[in-house]
Amino acid sequence: MNKFPRKRFKTSDDATLSYISVGKGKSIVLIHGWSQSAEQFTYQISAFAEQYHVVAVDLRGHGKSEKVTYGYRLSRLSKDIQELIDFLQLEKPHLLGHSMGCAVIWSYLDLFGSDGIERLVFVDQSPLYTSRPHWDSQEIEEAGAIVTAEQLNNVVHSLESSSAQEVTRNTLAAMVTNAIPKEQFEWMVECNLEFPRSLAATLLYNRMSLRKREISRLAGCWGQGVGCGV
Repeated sequence: MNKFPRKRFKTSDDATLSYISVGKGKSIVLIHGWSQSAEQFTYQISAFAEQYHVVAVDLRGHGKSEKVTYGYRLSRLSKDIQELIDFLQLEKPHLLGHSMGCAVIWSYLDLFGSDGIERLVFVDQSPLYTSRPHWDSQEIEEAGAIVTAEQLNNVVHSLESSSAQEVTRNTLAAMVTNAIPKEQFEWMVECNLEFPRSLAATLLYNRMSLRKREISRLAGCWGQGVGCGV
């Protein structure tokens, strides 16, 4: 799957990120989800590169990027994206986020505004993953919450334990169909495990602990003058 050439970029806080840059035309920046990597956009990169300049980055700690021990929060990840866009001198690129990549975009808009972005594409992301004890079923459904605070803490703890690889494998198995080829599934597991599990736990807790009010505010920012696709 590693068929695209890689380039490197250093952030302002000295983290070296690996990214793919292929194709010509209007730029589109692909931002992957939690514990994923740019490689998992393989098929999309090939298709988009026929018409666009495609930039797909491994977020810090993920994929081929440096495994620094700091900065695993949405605000810093969005700052990394902003610095990469400036470094590459991209003129009003499109941003596409998958899963947690959507939350990175919302944070980007909150911090840096929408003037430098042409369009947004959000893929597979609910406003909030973690429910609160006092919520009724309607509030949980509206937020898109899938775990309780206790369940989140258990997952985070398991990612910091000796069973982290097994937890990762089981989590991914629940996200795919039984028809997925074994070699493709094993490749997905390998991509996820490139992100050290203890760092993955830190980022997961930050991502899933945002309050509904905060994530709704971030999500609402893009509605002011920016095109959106889903």
